Amino acid sequence: MTKIEIRYRGPYRVIGEIELIDADGKRIPTEAETWLCRCGKSGNAPFCDGAHKRDREENGNERYPPSRGKG
Repeated sequence: MTKIEIRYRGPYRVIGEIELIDADGKRIPTEAETWLCRCGKSGNAPFCDGAHKRDREENGNERYPPSRGKG
């Protein structure tokens, strides 16, 4: 079973097998654990490169509040 964790002020953590396809229909290789960017600032999109941390440190950005859903 694949599990997706929504990290507070961070990337999506995907655990398990996934098939990731880019806008051109090409398969993007993934690992057993994949970290996907959701801040839009990664230089290695769609993967997280820690840009959200730099943005927060430089600008005090609190873009992603805690999830209110069950989990």
